Amino acid sequence: MNDRHLLNHPWLIRFCQIVLALIFISAAIGKILDTQAFIETVTAYQILPKFLITPFGHFIPWLEFTIGLTLLIDRWPAGAVFSANLMLMLFIVIVLISLLRGLEIDCGCFAIIKEDSLMKTLIRDFIFMVPALILLRWHRYSRAEVAS
Repeated sequence: MNDRHLLNHPWLIRFCQIVLALIFISAAIGKILDTQAFIETVTAYQILPKFLITPFGHFIPWLEFTIGLTLLIDRWPAGAVFSANLMLMLFIVIVLISLLRGLEIDCGCFAIIKEDSLMKTLIRDFIFMVPALILLRWHRYSRAEVAS
């Protein structure tokens, strides 16, 4: 079995879906249960204007939860995979900007992980990109096969 077939193996694809789903759901639950703490974290990043912080703080956890749920139940997987990749890239950019600005804040990613450094967060987000990119590649490859 060559690399091309390995990356398309149904078990690997499903495993990546489940892993990514659990990441997004577990990140969302803590934020949903303590929205005010997440809003304070969003404020600490000093990126958004004040009038967007509260709506963002309420919207993002539910978006994460929806993406995770759609990946878990395999409903609208292409949209969920695209959204997950987009969110992870956005998170990486935000963390990079924060690191370059010298901010020393808790990432606010998971309720169970308190006071996590931004560097650890960046490394973790790059690791999370692995299953996300495998799924993105698979969806692009499977659509190309259907079209031909």
